[in-house]
This record gives sequence, structure tokens and C-alpha cells, in this order.
Amino acid sequence: MPKRSAYFGRCEISRRCYDHLREHRDAKAEDIAIVAMQDKGMDPLADRKMKADFTRRILVTLHDLVKAKTVEKIGHGRGVRWKLSQNAPLPSDE
Repeated sequence: MPKRSAYFGRCEISRRCYDHLREHRDAKAEDIAIVAMQDKGMDPLADRKMKADFTRRILVTLHDLVKAKTVEKIGHGRGVRWKLSQNAPLPSDE
């Protein structure tokens, strides 16, 4: 398990993954990382190391969500995309 990041709160990455996949149907982990960086006031083009760290953390979370059967993996390798499965949690009314 990766060391906890100061940039993400508890369960924030999985929430971001669910929200992004609900909105876009399917996405790459990098897409989710770019949006997360922009939300936090960071430039994904300028800080490639941080973008790689965000992407890696999101990939770990997406793999965990596949194990929980709430997300499905589409394809393999660099072009892999992710989508919500039929068992995905419903949007919360927060």
C-alpha cells in the first residue's frame, strides 16, 4: 500500500474516481489525476513527477475498486480505461 498522501483526504481518491466515471462513463487514470491536480491548483503539465504520483495512486484505487466489483477495466496496457460496473454505488446526496 502506498504511503498516505497529504494531498488527499480519507476516501477522497475513490470518491473522485466514482464521480469522474459517473460523469464521463469511462476514463483513463491519467484523466482523473489531471482533474484532481487542477482542482488542487496544480499544473499537471509543469509538475510531471506529481502527476505520475497522482496517477499511480488513482491506479491503485481503481484496481481495488475492480476487486470490490464496482469498477471494470477496459483493455490492457497504456490505453486501459475504466468504467463503473452494474454494482457501483449510487450517487450520494451530500
